Formats: sequence, C-alpha cells, structure tokens
Amino acid sequence: MILIGLTGGIACGKTTVSAILSEQCHLEVIDCDKIVHVLQAPGSSAVMAIAAEWPEAVDPETKELNRSKLSEIVFKNVGARRKLARIMNPRIFLAVVKRILSAWWRAPWTRRYVVILDAPLLFETSILSRIVSGAVVVTCEPSTQLRRLLQRPHGPRKEPLSELEGKRRIASQMSMDEKRRRAGFDIQNECSIGELQQRVNGAVRWMYEQPTCLFPHMILGSVAAVAVGVVFVGAKIFQKL
Repeated sequence: MILIGLTGGIACGKTTVSAILSEQCHLEVIDCDKIVHVLQAPGSSAVMAIAAEWPEAVDPETKELNRSKLSEIVFKNVGARRKLARIMNPRIFLAVVKRILSAWWRAPWTRRYVVILDAPLLFETSILSRIVSGAVVVTCEPSTQLRRLLQRPHGPRKEPLSELEGKRRIASQMSMDEKRRRAGFDIQNECSIGELQQRVNGAVRWMYEQPTCLFPHMILGSVAAVAVGVVFVGAKIFQKL
C-alpha cells in the first residue's frame, strides 16, 4: 500500500482536490478533518480537555464545542495552538492509525493500493509526515488565497472575516513556500475545475511511483513482538508452577 499525504494552505482548494481523488479517481481518503469532528463530539474526552483549558469555548450545559470561539482563541495565540495540539494530536494519530491498518488489510480485496491521508497540518504534525510515502500540496497565489478566504462564511452567523483577521489566519500557518519545499508534488489551483482535474490526474500518476508505506508492517511487527514476549514470559512462569 502507498500512503500519500495531502495538505495545503487554508482556502487553497485542498477539499476540492480531496473530493476529486475520492469521487473521480476512486482512491480511499482518510480525512483528518472528519476524524477531528468525531473526536470533538459533545461530551467527548477531547472536548472536556478543551473545556478545562478554555471554558468559554464549550457550552456548560450541552458540552458542545464552539468551534468558532476555539478558532478565534487559537489563531491569535501560538501558545494556545500548541496546547490544543497536545490535546488533539495523540487522539487524531490513534484514529488515523486505525484507519491506515483497516485500509492496508482491505487493499487486496478493494484494489485500492493508494490511500490518501488528507491532513491540513501534515507537516506541522511531524509524526504524520514521517509515515507517508510522499506528500502532495495544493497551492495558489497569496492574493487568491486571501480573496477565497474572505469570501467564505464563518461562525454561527455565517459572516465573512475581516481582511485583518484573514491575513492573521494565513500568517498563523506554515508558509506556502515551505510546504512546497517539503512536498513531492505541487498542485497549483489557479485554474478551471477541468484543468484542476487534469492536474490531479498527474498527481495520481506520481503517487503510483512512490515507495510502499512500511508503517502497517512496523505496527503489526511490534504487536507480534509484544505477543511473542508475553507468550515467552507466560511459558517461563508456567514452568515454575
């Protein structure tokens, strides 16, 4: 199985590319955003940990996370982003590992030998970037990125961001140049949807040239080693009885 990381800056079109890969290229996509939404269900352990740090971001009665409020907090404060990462990253990684192992186990039957790990913070979360076979980044010009971001509705009132807030959110992320440097393939999303589909097809051809992901084998090997160790210790104890 080949595991490819998909990432990109905010408002660059990563979600559109992910949909093309899933719906038109028929590749399995592990969507970290969807995983996060499940992990942040009302009353979950992640939400309770967030409430302990930022009570104003969680409804005290319904235990529901106010994502707009949390975004407002973390985009303005590097320390807050790091705290949130410490809460969420271990939970996200465990869920991702389960999905990777499931895809790897089903690959001989599904014939889906390329699996996409759609992760907005692929490079910022170093453990994720280390397990993929290669990475694809979706990019666009800074002016286009800002324009698209300001056109999006935000918050419960679906209001657009101010230009200052939009620039702040873009600046809080890893720079586009750095993402391009770390990625193996750059999909420039400054084109029509038809042209974008062609560029995605080019990326898929590149994906099939990448090395096999050894991560599932490492996990299963570790589990097997622990199992053998348990059996060995158990046998020794049994011999002494």
